[in-house]
Parts: sequence; C-alpha cells; structure tokens
Amino acid sequence: MENCIVDNVQRFYAQSSPSHIVFRNVTWTNSQQLMMYNPEIYDSVFENIISSGTGNLWLATVNDEDWIIIENSKFINMTCTGYSGSGVAYVSGNFKSLNNWYDSNKATRDSGALYVTANQIISINDTFINNHADDNYGAASFYPNGENTTCHIENAKFINNTAGK
Repeated sequence: MENCIVDNVQRFYAQSSPSHIVFRNVTWTNSQQLMMYNPEIYDSVFENIISSGTGNLWLATVNDEDWIIIENSKFINMTCTGYSGSGVAYVSGNFKSLNNWYDSNKATRDSGALYVTANQIISINDTFINNHADDNYGAASFYPNGENTTCHIENAKFINNTAGK
C-alpha cells in the first residue's frame, strides 16, 4: 500500500501466513484495529484510531528470522481499551523501530504507546511523548522473549508519559 489515505474504516486484516505487507506514505485515520503479519511501515501516519483488542496495530512475524520494521512514522491519539499496547502491540519475532513519533496514545490497561515482546528489539531515535496507560508502563513495555535475545534502545526521548489511575 503506497501513497494512500485511509479514513473511517473498520478493521484491516493481512494475516494469512506467510503474508508480507508494506505501507509506504500511508495516512490512516479515524479507524479501528489493523492486524498484520510481517509488516513494514515507512513514512506513514496513524491517527485517531481506537480498538478494544490487543493494541490498535497488532503486528506479528511468521518466523523467528522475520522482522517487523517501522521507520519515520507517527502514531498520534490512538486509544486501546483492550489488554495492552495502544500504538503498537507486537507478539513475536524481531522488531525494529527507527525515527518514529509516538504521541498522546492511551491504553486502559498497560503500555500507552508500545507493548513489544520479541526475540530482537531495536528502538533508535524514537520519541515517546504524552502517552498514558491506566495501569502500568505509560510509554512502552519491551519484553525480550526467548533465548539469545537483545533489547537495544538508543537516542530515545521519553517526555511526559504517565501510568496509573
């Protein structure tokens, strides 16, 4: 999906295994949950998205060698009333987040912007600002999962994120 505007849609699923979807320069607004395997998201904006599931963006890999990649994108004013992860909820595999902006997202449980459980986690030059979780982890939760896991966070900004009622 490239150079698209998507507004006011219900759920979006790209979950057949082995699927692979690339979003490039996509604006996705006023909609509900997206569920995808092996996504790559570049130069996109996700704004005013609400869901009652496990995160507004439910992203997972098919194999341990696959990567979920998000670069130069914005996640703004997303609300998740489900289990966790307002901006992104990632289930398994490898996750790379580079130069992204996570702003004013909210979870009624844990992890205002990101809930990541992965074998390899990389977050470089990401900004987390004004995110809130009603329970725990206002900005993000990073859970390395499995053997030989790594979690690398570099040049991140965490500004005015809150948790707890």
